[in-house]
Amino acid sequence: MDNSDIKDVKALYSGSEYQAYLQIEFNQVGTEKLKEISNAYKATGTADEEENEIIEYISLMLDDTTLFTTYFAEEISNGVLAITVGNSLQDFESYKATIRTLENIVTILKLEKMPIKYLLSQTKLVQPSITKDCINIAFATILLIISCVLVVMYKSKGLMASIMSIGYIALLTLIIRYTNVSITMNSLISFLICIVINYIFIIKMLNKIKENESAGRAFIETMKEIYLKIIPLLIIAVVFTFMANTTINSIGMMFFWGIILQAAYSTIFAKMILD
Repeated sequence: MDNSDIKDVKALYSGSEYQAYLQIEFNQVGTEKLKEISNAYKATGTADEEENEIIEYISLMLDDTTLFTTYFAEEISNGVLAITVGNSLQDFESYKATIRTLENIVTILKLEKMPIKYLLSQTKLVQPSITKDCINIAFATILLIISCVLVVMYKSKGLMASIMSIGYIALLTLIIRYTNVSITMNSLISFLICIVINYIFIIKMLNKIKENESAGRAFIETMKEIYLKIIPLLIIAVVFTFMANTTINSIGMMFFWGIILQAAYSTIFAKMILD
């Protein structure tokens, strides 16, 4: 017999006794086969010379692996075979493990005899509409536009500020690479926010210089104005850095390195370049 003879399979449970049962309902052909087998291997009550009862057991096998061994006490003519799975258990955890095993067997026995086959007739590679090159070109274009705006507004100081900003982006990229920061969509957004903070710092400092303030004084006032506002962001970045979740951790590390580098980079180069 095989699963083509099966009409339905059910897993039954007795919660009071922690007992599980496998109930197999056969179709018409299977019912006739089961009737013949149960008659042929029915326990007759005969005994050997030592008065031991002779019982012929049958095995339920799946892919040549014996799942259960049982015997027939009487002829089964209704096409329903109920098999006790394991002994009555007092341990609930063992009972749950038996249930999981039984449910897997039910799933396998319910599979169609001839599963659907698929033929790979063509392999088609679908390129994403937005590629990495497109992103790089768009990013470079935005930086070029910002640089042109800075040059128009602040002349030579705007040009120096643009060069300094590009240097900051390049250095931040190197730090991210060598500190093994995980690159996710959220961390890329954090990367862009760090760049925006840097440009805000540069523009505020240039505006103060344009108002006839010295570069040194403009730098100090801009540092106070910007970093007093982003201290909460820096604290969040430090906390996120030590999180186990990769997504949160990458956001924290990106903000941490971006803000620390911006402060150090501006301290070293801003006054010197924009003076």
